[in-house]
Amino acid sequence: MTAHDLARRAVACPGWRWMPGMLTLEHGRVCGSGFLVIEGTDELGRPFVDCADAIDHWPACLPDFTDVATFGALVELVREAYEPRRAPGACPMVCTYQSRDKKWGVGAQIYVRRLRNLQAQASFRALVLPTYETEAAALVAALEAAP
Repeated sequence: MTAHDLARRAVACPGWRWMPGMLTLEHGRVCGSGFLVIEGTDELGRPFVDCADAIDHWPACLPDFTDVATFGALVELVREAYEPRRAPGACPMVCTYQSRDKKWGVGAQIYVRRLRNLQAQASFRALVLPTYETEAAALVAALEAAP
């Protein structure tokens, strides 16, 4: 799967939204107010900066998951989808994991109360099985499967 295919799948998810700091495959960075800043070079090699009123005015923009900020925002979108009532600052339950055969998956730590002693016991549940070549692909699959 190409970076463009994965990015198209991500933006098609109901839980997708652009977040400040995200980078597009076209080298545009989303600013805090929703503006898109594009940095590049022209035909003569001179640097330029262009701005758009909002990322939504550029529907062809796709996220670049090799960028640290964009990847971190993807993790946060998955956590928001599966942990809608998590208190700010609380430990996240959703995380990625890698299997012995180097495939990526996404799971969540869940707590189950035992009726006899009323203690909570933690267990790990796979949200997306480790069948993906990259961590980003597993997270996009988890976002697609989100409730």
